[in-house]
Amino acid sequence: MMILAALSGAPASAGFTDLQGLGASDVAGLTAAAPFPPLPACSAERTGEDGPYAPVQDVIRSQFRLDKLAVEAGEAEVLRQAAAFKSRVSAEDAAALALRSFLEDFEDPDSPMSLTMQALAVQGAAGQKAFLADRAREKLFSMLNGGGVVLRLAAAGEKAGRGEDVSGSWIFSLKVPGFPGYTHWAVVNRQTGAVYNYGGFRGRLTF
Repeated sequence: MMILAALSGAPASAGFTDLQGLGASDVAGLTAAAPFPPLPACSAERTGEDGPYAPVQDVIRSQFRLDKLAVEAGEAEVLRQAAAFKSRVSAEDAAALALRSFLEDFEDPDSPMSLTMQALAVQGAAGQKAFLADRAREKLFSMLNGGGVVLRLAAAGEKAGRGEDVSGSWIFSLKVPGFPGYTHWAVVNRQTGAVYNYGGFRGRLTF
């Protein structure tokens, strides 16, 4: 699936270099109010059993209403990391921060928001910056809730695309069918909750 086709439902005619023509510097200064409520307090009981870690799934369903987003965050892995690495930020709060970053932060030119904004600009929305940001956020949210998207907690011993490891951060990867060849990463500091996200491309896009 091609990025433009995924965003518009129509065949894409622009090349990948055209998409990259609108980088982060071209959309600097865009602002939009955060559409999500404050992060919930951590109150779920941790049992140590294998299987999905319910608090992470719950925050994604209840706070973001992303019912079709597949979550891979095993309870045993969450507890293993919580025991091995000092964390003031819980796994569920980290997941919320990661998703909020994916949906709002477009500083990295290969972030999900930036790619969406670039594609919409190619389709004719360039020059209407506030409108472009709002429309891109709505489109990206729809894509994340469209099925086939996977949010995965990186396991102990794994590294993110730029070499970050889980000892100091909760790390989540995001795979979106509308961005073929990309893996997106959100890195959440375990102590401060500071978060950033970026994308890494592997493969070849054909338009």
